[in-house]
Amino acid sequence: MLENTRKFHAYVVENNIPMNISESLKGYKVFKVPEIQEFNCGARANILVMITDDDLQVEIYLLNLLTVGEGKDKTAIYDYINRLNTQYPLSTFFENEGKINIRCTIPFNNNFDSKIIIDMINYLRQTVDEEYGRLRHLC
Repeated sequence: MLENTRKFHAYVVENNIPMNISESLKGYKVFKVPEIQEFNCGARANILVMITDDDLQVEIYLLNLLTVGEGKDKTAIYDYINRLNTQYPLSTFFENEGKINIRCTIPFNNNFDSKIIIDMINYLRQTVDEEYGRLRHLC
């Protein structure tokens, strides 16, 4: 238990990746990039990596990409999010409390690899760069 947390922490330290263990939630250790990250497209987001205590999965979140404006057509936004979730099967866009976020879940079974987590963060960043303009228009 917690072996993946130790491996990932060692990896971020060894590679000078600005990420800290920020807190623990029941069943998870949470790593957070300390500053809000800005993307090539102009989007800004908080990046979290949550590793389960049982070492079976990692969840990556890019939080608060966009705020849904008052009076915006939520049906159109949800329709577009559903299309994105079909187009990008490794990620899940979702709305929570008026904020657009993106998540990726990676299962592990005695095959943990920290580099995969960083690769998936980069994949999510690329996805945001590709879709941010259209999402911003809807929000």
